Amino acid sequence: MEASAADLQSEEILTRLEVAAARQASYAWGIGFFVFDAIAYACGIHLALTAESTGILLPCCISQMLMSNTEYLHHTHPAVRWFRDPTEESFDDHQARVSIHVQYPQPIDWFVHWIMDHTAHHMQPTIPLYRLNATQAKIDSRSENTVQYHFKFSKLLKITRQCKLFDDETGNWTDFKGQPTGVTSELGD
Repeated sequence: MEASAADLQSEEILTRLEVAAARQASYAWGIGFFVFDAIAYACGIHLALTAESTGILLPCCISQMLMSNTEYLHHTHPAVRWFRDPTEESFDDHQARVSIHVQYPQPIDWFVHWIMDHTAHHMQPTIPLYRLNATQAKIDSRSENTVQYHFKFSKLLKITRQCKLFDDETGNWTDFKGQPTGVTSELGD
């Protein structure tokens, strides 16, 4: 029995919802862990796992939250369109369109080894981390297609509100119900 177009579309929507749910679950686990630990501490409960949770689980949760956020910021923005099929534009133009250059303050950028200079990494994955900054600067000066912005928590919240699911047919970001989120390519700087 062949699957109908409606069945295939519902499977695709379910898959996108599962990915979004997994992303939210990773944040929820991290936040839940901190809340549980704070409540236990406030109540004076000294659990046998306190040392293990502080020494092992806490760094793992923090690392997971930071890496999840990094991956999200690398590839999600109202101005970025996701593609199901290869495009006809050049490789470099396509990579400039689908990856984002998030600009952190210099000390933070140094601390995270310029990991947010992501367009340069997409164009040439073998560039060493210590050369990403210079390479990204060249790309930004030569390409009009790069998506870049200075990181602020308010922008992260705007991106998170607008970019839940991507509708490939219309080329718009939608909420979890499939309603367009009023996508704009300008978030302000």
